[in-house]
This record gives sequence, C-alpha cells and structure tokens, in this order.
Amino acid sequence: MSQPGRPKPLNHWLNNLPVEQRTLRQLGHFARLARRLNAEMPPELHGPWKLAALDAERLLLVTEDSLWATRLRYLETPLLDAAERIGGLRPRRLEVQVRPARERARRRHPSRQPPGPEAIKSIRQSAEQAPEPLRRALLRLARHAEGKPDDPPD
Repeated sequence: MSQPGRPKPLNHWLNNLPVEQRTLRQLGHFARLARRLNAEMPPELHGPWKLAALDAERLLLVTEDSLWATRLRYLETPLLDAAERIGGLRPRRLEVQVRPARERARRRHPSRQPPGPEAIKSIRQSAEQAPEPLRRALLRLARHAEGKPDDPPD
C-alpha cells in the first residue's frame, strides 16, 4: 500500500484499465470452467493436468506426464461428454499436450534482456500521454531501463 502523496506502483494503474479488467474477468471465467470440468470427470481422471482451451472445435488439456497424456487420450469420450455438460457444446476433438516441467519453468523465468532503445523511447512516449501518477511511474521505469538512478521522491 502506498502512502498518501507518493506515486503509486505502475501495477496499480495497469490493473484499473478496462482491458485489464476484461482480461481478469475472462481468466476467472476460464478458471471456473476448469474447476467444473474437473468436477464432472470420473475420479480416475483427477490428476496433474490443466485445461488450456475449450471451445466448439477442441478441448485442450496440458500435462507434464506422458503417462497421464495417454490416459487422457484413452478416455476421450468421457472427457468430451464432461466438456459438453459444462459448456453446452460438444468439442469436435480432444487434444492433449505434454509440456515437461523444465520447459514450463524456462517460460516462466526467461533470461531477462534489458529493454532496447526503441522500447525505452516507446515508454517515454507513453509517459507524455499518461495522467500524472502514471507518467511519473513510466519515466521512472525508463530511467531504470537506461541504468540511471531514480529521482528522489517528490
């Protein structure tokens, strides 16, 4: 929590944008679908898998374990039945992908490269159009990306 009179973190402003609110609402809806799908499945299918997509075309499940992938593929019919019960529309096919934990960890923590000059320029241009608290946060971000010290707080 920031103190009165101090700039708020950039996340405060980004989380209040309409696009962010829509995205969060969609993520919540997708999480509810995943919980409902898990509840509709037979007990032998409760395991280390995650729902990645559900629409009229496909039900996409992701797991880290190739044995679980085989089990999920084998039980395609009960999975598609469960998807139809929660979504109201039966997907045309089941897809199961195996993503090893190593690969997931690399995607979660990619090697961080400092932003290039074009990115810093873009941040500064965005700051010119932003309301005051966000403007200061963007300028602070640009200074940090350039390796310059932060200005003292106002």
